[in-house]
Amino acid sequence: MPDGAGRGRYLFWLALGVSTMAAAMAVLLVVEMGQRRVVQRSIGLRTDSINAPAVECEREFLLFRQALDNAVNSRVPPDPEQLTLRYDLFLSRLVLLRDGSAAAVLGERPEYQSAMPKLTQWAMAADAVMLQTPPDPRALAGLLVQVNALAADVRVLTLAANSQVAHLLEHQALELLDQSEKIMALTLGQMVVLLVAAVALFRRHTRQEQERRALEQISSDLRSAHDLAQISLEKLHDSQDQLARAETRATLSTVIASVSHELSTPLGNSLMMAGNLVEQGREFQKSLDANDIKRSDLTHFVAAVRKGHDLMERNLQRAVALLRTFRQVANDQASEQRRTFQLATVVQEIVDTLAPSLKRYPHRIDLAIPDAITLDSYPGPLGQVVINLVNNAYLHAFEGRSNGVLAIAASASGDRVLLTVADNGVGMSSEAQKHLFQPFFTTKAQRGGTGLGMSIVSNLVTKTLGGTIGVNSTEGSGTTWSIDLPQVAPGGKA
Repeated sequence: MPDGAGRGRYLFWLALGVSTMAAAMAVLLVVEMGQRRVVQRSIGLRTDSINAPAVECEREFLLFRQALDNAVNSRVPPDPEQLTLRYDLFLSRLVLLRDGSAAAVLGERPEYQSAMPKLTQWAMAADAVMLQTPPDPRALAGLLVQVNALAADVRVLTLAANSQVAHLLEHQALELLDQSEKIMALTLGQMVVLLVAAVALFRRHTRQEQERRALEQISSDLRSAHDLAQISLEKLHDSQDQLARAETRATLSTVIASVSHELSTPLGNSLMMAGNLVEQGREFQKSLDANDIKRSDLTHFVAAVRKGHDLMERNLQRAVALLRTFRQVANDQASEQRRTFQLATVVQEIVDTLAPSLKRYPHRIDLAIPDAITLDSYPGPLGQVVINLVNNAYLHAFEGRSNGVLAIAASASGDRVLLTVADNGVGMSSEAQKHLFQPFFTTKAQRGGTGLGMSIVSNLVTKTLGGTIGVNSTEGSGTTWSIDLPQVAPGGKA
């Protein structure tokens, strides 16, 4: 009788343990369902890189068309700077849609293949009109007719992006649902096995060794379920990393677009002057062949050639300087190799590269970095940090202001360098500062912001550059970023 009572207590506790593990599997099932919702939200975030450029392009196109219509039809004299600003904004969105990450997905759609060449060809013709100072009213009127004709093509791009996003979401959702159903079915099957095992233990009164083996099998099932949950979590982290890399590529694409646009002016001027010189040379040759050349004609021709040569030389020197600066910045951003460099030189190159895209704003950037500060580190990630902080200031800190000043300074102490980036903008609340470095936190969620900029900055400073970053801000009194870096990055000298 005591043996029977002891066996009964043992089976009771064993059944209780099995029931507890079944409850744990139910909890795991709930967690898996929550992870499924999180992954679905992350899938939605990845579509921003396809949909947002098309929507922003259409929005800037409508704003430019409105400004052009006002300039042509309004009795009030047009504002050339406002019209040029709207045109530059639309052109930058068009370039981003054509050369950005969205092009790889939308490029196969017939709507994109039909509309994009028209818009690109129109932009090349529109540059000649928009570069006139002041613009010719008749040319603007003709440009307005062309813009109205292109409205349908711009709308088609947005509809194509929406359609492509819907297709991708449907495809990804079906795959996710299929995987989730398999995991849920496996988990439910494990729960049923556990419950059946508990009933069988009471009915068959198996021996202690069999019960121990059953418990080992249950533990093995739990470990398998834990591994499945861990794999799902790793997939979620991979998705977040892919979003962060997409944000970095988008920043570099914006820099490329702005520098390319800036190069068009000196190269266009040089090409136009070369054409003028060729035409004047033909006219001079005709006079020479007709033996109708005068000294005044020769003097005028030499003066024109000298003037054209000087203008071409200045414009080509400007283009070479832009290319030299951009080549170094692009190489650092693409390779992320470490080297020894002067901090002042790298920051100046970054600011010069961003200048074409920032010159339409009334704000300014002041640099105060001693030439003697040298780092053995990674100029590419450091440049990415500076680019994000500058863009953050222009997009957030200076919003609604016309007198923004961004001061970038540095000082060295021992083997450490303190880089500060301070603005006189709107500042941040204490609540915003608490969540500043969290992924996907942004105050521009409804206007295309991904909330990955400051998360990327934090990871680059702490993990790649081996430093620390802090922020001090008060609403209405500006923001100061303090970045403490070692002169020699982790991992030894280059």
